[in-house]
Amino acid sequence: MSKKKIASVIPAFNASDTIEEVLEGLRMHLPDDKIIVVDDGSEIEFRQPVEALGATYLRHSGNQGKGAALWTGFQAALEQGGELILTLDADGQHDPADAPKLIAAMASGNYDVVIGSRMDNLQKMPAHRVLSNVMTSRLLSLRIGQKLDDSQSGFRLITREAISGVSPQCTRFDFESELLIKFGQAGYRIGFVPVQTKYPGDADSAMKLQDVFRFIRMYVNSYFWRKS
Repeated sequence: MSKKKIASVIPAFNASDTIEEVLEGLRMHLPDDKIIVVDDGSEIEFRQPVEALGATYLRHSGNQGKGAALWTGFQAALEQGGELILTLDADGQHDPADAPKLIAAMASGNYDVVIGSRMDNLQKMPAHRVLSNVMTSRLLSLRIGQKLDDSQSGFRLITREAISGVSPQCTRFDFESELLIKFGQAGYRIGFVPVQTKYPGDADSAMKLQDVFRFIRMYVNSYFWRKS
């Protein structure tokens, strides 16, 4: 099988302190692939280091949410001919050295979406994240009829066909859960590979109480969506 074109999408908000390290790691392990950074209205722009490392820098004029940043990046990746779209966070949580694991799993032909699972490394995950991840993963597994080990991981590899086949409505952290439901409804196969995770700084989650309510609203509403 010939090598598919990979485009990496990095949603970023106030990530000027970490973005260079993330990009350098990606360049080391995926030297020839496209990288798109979407600055979701950060207080300080960081165009220069992004473009200096050969990545595309896109910027929202205001903060629209992680989901909106991912969707902007997805559209750009598709326009640039990406056949597989890799997503990872800008804060250094995901190790780019694990990207080849996701690619190898996708190359097996068994999956349409491959997610980097952090659940084999729970001793490093803050307790509140473990609880929320277990709960949401079980709910989403029940919803789509596929076992989801780590539904909240932002380290994902997705086929062009899967992304092109969905029309998301959410724009914030609920976006990634919405995608999983819609991928499941469309019959796409979702797989997981174990990855290492770092929790920079105080390891506090960017997800807030309002995001919990958004998830609940999205989950309930999903029972009324039309299957695409």
